[in-house]
Amino acid sequence: MIHLYIFLYLDYITFQQKSETENLKMATEISKYLKQDNIMQQLSETLGRNSAPLVTSALTAVANNYQLKDATPVSVYTSLMKAAALNLTVDPNLGFAYLVPYKRNFKENGQWVNVTEAQLQIGYKGLVQLALRSGQIKSVNTGTIYESEFKGYNKITGEFTIDETIIPDEDNDEVAGYFAYVQLVNGGEVKQFSRKKQIEHFAKKYSKAYSYDLDNNKKSSPWSTEFNAMAEKTVLKQVLKFVPMSLEMQEAVSVDENDMKWAKRVDEVTGLEIPDQQQIENFDKDDYAAKKMEELKAQSQNKQPKEVTAEDF
Repeated sequence: MIHLYIFLYLDYITFQQKSETENLKMATEISKYLKQDNIMQQLSETLGRNSAPLVTSALTAVANNYQLKDATPVSVYTSLMKAAALNLTVDPNLGFAYLVPYKRNFKENGQWVNVTEAQLQIGYKGLVQLALRSGQIKSVNTGTIYESEFKGYNKITGEFTIDETIIPDEDNDEVAGYFAYVQLVNGGEVKQFSRKKQIEHFAKKYSKAYSYDLDNNKKSSPWSTEFNAMAEKTVLKQVLKFVPMSLEMQEAVSVDENDMKWAKRVDEVTGLEIPDQQQIENFDKDDYAAKKMEELKAQSQNKQPKEVTAEDF
């Protein structure tokens, strides 16, 4: 028995070493690709200055996220070009923008192919910086409102009130909702308040990673690790749609909205939603076959034809 444990341990160590070697290899390929002269030149032309700091920030992001090491170099470059166009760094420690790995499934020559690709996701700080850059916005503020300080919300006027004399216990108080406030240079104001349940519904609907985390008790999505920050950013995006936006700002919101749409990719031929990588890995064909056999048996006993739906295929 001791020999078996030793064997399994050594096998595990070997597997870990192979994984680390593969990760290092992929990271090296991404580094080599981004440091090519023509790539650096294209990034510099888009930025209007030296692109070395931007490339460094991308390599820092790759080094800090093992899943990004599997991303195709082209997808990392494409995301960097978007970041360069917005003049935002992708250093994850700064929070202006992030490179986020996504599993994408598609058919190629009749075969399902799945790859990891990097996508640009604008952070809360990035949205605020772009908003202030437009020259139309004087100030931006977002925040979390707790039940202990929340007094009311008028759906018609959009006004919400809080008791400013109360200092909430952020570690123990329940969250009532989130707000965003923008003051324009001409004195105009735009604000919005969203209940926590509304934001939770939004996150579950548009973020498959968050839904997966909830179902499997994981923390792989920013919605799972930084829910309040993601909620504030979501409300801010809604407010920014009602203020004068520069081309930069429009591009930033578009990039972020595209990230949400990516989570609901459908097959162009069938029109059915393509399962994500985790759904494919979790699929148990034996369990599925057993359930179908039970359904057929029940149908035979009832002698009632079953309605065929897309889920049966």
